[in-house]
Amino acid sequence: MTEVLSEVSVRMLLGLAVKRAGFTKGDVYRIVQTERAKYQINGDFIYEGIAKGNDRTHFMFRSLRGSWLISFTETDLITGETSFRKLRQADRKAA
Repeated sequence: MTEVLSEVSVRMLLGLAVKRAGFTKGDVYRIVQTERAKYQINGDFIYEGIAKGNDRTHFMFRSLRGSWLISFTETDLITGETSFRKLRQADRKAA
């Protein structure tokens, strides 16, 4: 019973993190990881949208420099080691 309650609590917490993030497709965000010793991501990225994974939601971002993709999960939002700050609306032309 306790396992079921904790699983439900985790899902509710993850759902709250997703809603709280409030990313808007096409907006530019500054992403900074302060607590990670290796592979820190620091820079400006355009939010591309959501990709569903196995029991995870991936928030997809495209680098303004180099146009490479990176994704973050709900866990990245909850732990707080990654910060997302909205900078502006993207200046992108329709393809």
